[in-house]
Amino acid sequence: ATQDLLLQIAAQDERIRISRDMHDVIGHGLTGLSIQTELLTLETTGNLKEKLQLLHDNARQLLADVRETVSFIRQPRNYDLKSILTRMVEGILKPSARLEMNNVNINQPHHAEALLRCVQEGTTNAIRHSKAETILISLTGCSEAIQLIIRDDGCGMETDECKFGNGLNGIRERISALNGEFKLYSRKNQGTTIDITLPLRAEL
Repeated sequence: ATQDLLLQIAAQDERIRISRDMHDVIGHGLTGLSIQTELLTLETTGNLKEKLQLLHDNARQLLADVRETVSFIRQPRNYDLKSILTRMVEGILKPSARLEMNNVNINQPHHAEALLRCVQEGTTNAIRHSKAETILISLTGCSEAIQLIIRDDGCGMETDECKFGNGLNGIRERISALNGEFKLYSRKNQGTTIDITLPLRAEL
């Protein structure tokens, strides 16, 4: 499941790299050609002027085509996080795990990867330490943010007694890097809840 998402992210990263190279190399070259032919057209008369004007018009059209292609390539792609998480949940034999995911369209690769890693770490902790009967993974979204909740009904602990290991620290660092918010709630014999909010913004 993780490999599927990483392949999707790698493909998008490659599309962005190609579009950047097209803009920087081909786009700038055509811009220079367009400017030069325009200047030559102003300094020329007769039949040659008409040929230079045609060359200038072609350069401008090619430049517009390159810009349109670059914009298309850079369009965000939605990542199929639901099917990936569904397969992950189906692979949890004990405790019972349930996925709820509504109105979530993720087209930012680092958001998708961060959410997947958080679910992996949160469910792993619950399986290893909580003695829970059930785990709920809830992912909801709106135009401004995505919220991820991982809740178990296990043994819990007092929140002020919670010791963050490398896994939970890793989650906090990932979310913080995306300007998100990480919260952990737990009470003894009342389970544990991880509550994550990620703001949505365009990535450059």
